[in-house]
Amino acid sequence: MRRRNFFQSHISENWKAHRTVTVSSSLKNGSTKYFDFAVIGSGVAGLRYALEVAKHGTVAVITKAEPHESNTNYAQGGVSAVLCPSDSVESHMQDTIVAGAYLCDEETVRVVCTEGPDRIRELIAMGASFDHGEDGNLHLAREGGHSHHRIVHAADMTGKEIERALLEAVVNDPNIVVFKHHFAIDLLTFQVQNLYFV
Repeated sequence: MRRRNFFQSHISENWKAHRTVTVSSSLKNGSTKYFDFAVIGSGVAGLRYALEVAKHGTVAVITKAEPHESNTNYAQGGVSAVLCPSDSVESHMQDTIVAGAYLCDEETVRVVCTEGPDRIRELIAMGASFDHGEDGNLHLAREGGHSHHRIVHAADMTGKEIERALLEAVVNDPNIVVFKHHFAIDLLTFQVQNLYFV
């Protein structure tokens, strides 16, 4: 079995050839806008997904309040990733599995620990500003359950900083429209062959 990076997964040629309207939003002025992708929620997962699929079509991000109002915005701790030469993915995996009382899905742990450094670098490239030490390198903290210093943080407001960077990238992407103070009430779906529409 070959593992594939989620963000590099292939969008089938069949989808591209038959791409049609998948989402519509009735606006206050009576107009309707159509999108290829709908993302409900403006937390880190939704925003990161919106940025990725915007490479393939138009995206509507629907959020019930202001875009920054998500659980991500209130996350204080940091993000763990193997960024120090004395650390290893294997050590990070072992720490995670032990901290999870051996109940973690090992493949998921492998993906998160292996891809973590690249995701941190992507966030930095998008403008996320994490704390640095006096030597100019990322300040890596050590928290409970970790055997190495591997926690990247932005003071005690890491979630807020990640949310800020992702929102800025979303706002600057011409393929993404954010609908704030909107609710998704009913999702009507249908399938044509192996294509799904909302």
